Amino acid sequence: MTDQTESAASLLAKKDYARALPLLKTDLDKYPNNPRIRLQYADALAGSGDLAKSIEQYEATAKYYDDNGLTVQAIAVRKKADKAREFWGAPTSAKPASPAPVTAGKSEPLFQQPPPVRSPLFEVLNDK
Repeated sequence: MTDQTESAASLLAKKDYARALPLLKTDLDKYPNNPRIRLQYADALAGSGDLAKSIEQYEATAKYYDDNGLTVQAIAVRKKADKAREFWGAPTSAKPASPAPVTAGKSEPLFQQPPPVRSPLFEVLNDK
């Protein structure tokens, strides 16, 4: 016998996406600006196979994080969206248009431009 008061988070942890989806949808309708709920909803959609809607929710969550100055969180959520796109067969936003040249084993510098001769950061220092 299952407990009727299981939370959406506990259902997600058990990978019971079918039962978690309606609970998360209700929570999202109630709190549309809560990125944690939107992210859980996107995870449940992805787990249930609805990749198009999950990508939509991931992108909305990433936009919320971007708009609020949380760049690291936005990048993490966009990576989830990219994984869903790869699984779905759609191109990812982070992939380059053409493949990068193979550089394994080459000893070229990472930066092509030389460092500046003078930097305002070190102007207060003398030569000693």
